[in-house]
Amino acid sequence: MKRFVIASERDKRVLAHVDGLPSLDEFWKNMTALTATEFTVLRMVSIGMTNVQIARAMSQAITTTRTHIKRIHDKLYVVGRARLAVMGYEACYRNRFQ
Repeated sequence: MKRFVIASERDKRVLAHVDGLPSLDEFWKNMTALTATEFTVLRMVSIGMTNVQIARAMSQAITTTRTHIKRIHDKLYVVGRARLAVMGYEACYRNRFQ
């Protein structure tokens, strides 16, 4: 008997980018979906701050910071913190996407 795995649309988009970064156009388009707080957290991740440092800087719980980072990963379809930091740095500080 064959087994089939049905992947969600989100899973398909994430799996499509496992081998590399998402396209710049797609990443920039998805940046507009971030809230102001998520954008602030992305900027802090992109300069290398840890979750604890971000939580202290924003006066929030560490679990809240983790939730923001998870939502950023979900919205931008970036797998891994290092890739998120690179793409965030390019978008926030080098204006490579404009």
